[in-house]
Amino acid sequence: MSSQESNLEKVELLRPEVLWIRDCGIRVRRQSEEDLKTGVRQGNQIALSVALQVFFNLQSLWPQLKKVSAELLEEFAQAPLPAGACFHQGLEVNLQVLVAQTMRVHLLDELVQAKSDPLTHRSFQSVLEADGVASLTAYFWNEATAAFKSKFAKVCQDRSYKRTLIAECPK
Repeated sequence: MSSQESNLEKVELLRPEVLWIRDCGIRVRRQSEEDLKTGVRQGNQIALSVALQVFFNLQSLWPQLKKVSAELLEEFAQAPLPAGACFHQGLEVNLQVLVAQTMRVHLLDELVQAKSDPLTHRSFQSVLEADGVASLTAYFWNEATAAFKSKFAKVCQDRSYKRTLIAECPK
């Protein structure tokens, strides 16, 4: 709540209006968060476009994109990569999840790069660039490959699996 809102709330006549406006803001933000999530999942460019515009207007575009990226990375982190006999199957599942998530982020990134605010004519990409992010896809890929490297390192630390892996290599 801003100090201006709290000052307006002190005026008895305006209190209900301030509360109504605050409630509307919460509902718009919640709906836009849902549109962003479902738009990313379903590849719905209209839902994504509307949600991106809302978050641009609320000056929270990068935090929301970062949040969506983190959720996609968390899904990738949940895909198991076991050592042993199931390694190859687990590796394939991880790579499929990684490709699917990267494609979702790439679609979102293309929209961010293409859109600009109709009122200010400021590009949405400039918001990311102001935070040091040249590309949402590159940002996601760096985070995802770091997570994959960590998963793979854990598998490689398993001594019995190291022997199995070395034995499978052609001599």
